[in-house]
Amino acid sequence: MFEFEPREACVCGAALPADAKTITKSFPRGSITFRRCAACGSWCQSPIMTQTALAAWLDSEEYRGSNAKSGVAYANYAQDESHRLAEARGRYERDLAPLLQPASRVLEIGCATGSLLAVLRDHGHRVTGVDLSRSFAEAAHAVYGLEVIPGDVLHAELPKGGFDAVLALGTVSNFRSFAACLARIARLLAPRGFLMFNFPDADSPWVRSVYRANFWMFTPSAATFMTQRGCLQAMELAGYAVARITADRQRPSLRKLMQHGGMRFMLPALGALGLADAGMPFAIAAPSVRLVTARPRDRAP
Repeated sequence: MFEFEPREACVCGAALPADAKTITKSFPRGSITFRRCAACGSWCQSPIMTQTALAAWLDSEEYRGSNAKSGVAYANYAQDESHRLAEARGRYERDLAPLLQPASRVLEIGCATGSLLAVLRDHGHRVTGVDLSRSFAEAAHAVYGLEVIPGDVLHAELPKGGFDAVLALGTVSNFRSFAACLARIARLLAPRGFLMFNFPDADSPWVRSVYRANFWMFTPSAATFMTQRGCLQAMELAGYAVARITADRQRPSLRKLMQHGGMRFMLPALGALGLADAGMPFAIAAPSVRLVTARPRDRAP
């Protein structure tokens, strides 16, 4: 079952009021409650799952799904590997290649099975991955020959100033302490290094007007479902200068679109037609998802 510890503050630094608006969701291992920050509008898991419980959840079939059963976050994570690799190639060409120098040192936090790291390595960059899930770290080695550090980036043995880029794509919402992780990343970045991450914006019209409490981010692995305002305030507090924030462009598979759109009932039909793995023919702006590039303020150009 889930285990929790107290959480009294939002990523923006404001205290979470006792009378905050709440959303509670039930899952196989227990219920999760999100409290809304009155200052920035972010939704904060409070009480927050312990690190041990979060790692166990990420390693579970209930989270990732399998051939035997559909998971909470993914119908079957392993089935999407070929499409994740295609998405990673697009991500590299579109967002990373213009920023990286040849043979850059790149750290990815929450690298999962390592598809993006494999693409970066194939383009001549030196890569390191960290993931809280030991199963994902093992899969990265089995599928791509990558040595991924299993564990939390706050405690992983990594060289100070050792990276030209730190990536956290699909990961920062899971950070149990956004401020502590940003501080560690600042120490890991080389003088001209940058941080790139994405996050779903809780204040987007798509969330507020369409999905509301049914949005897929109200899930056990999400420590904070941030608003753009809350994210920028947290970055300011941590001493970062945001170079760019824009809509994140992706090429999701139909399976991923159905999962996140709350239409899993269509997956058997798509599978029977051989269309579940089909991807969009071009990158589209993911509804509500923002892509951020930033540097520690004392090193921003």
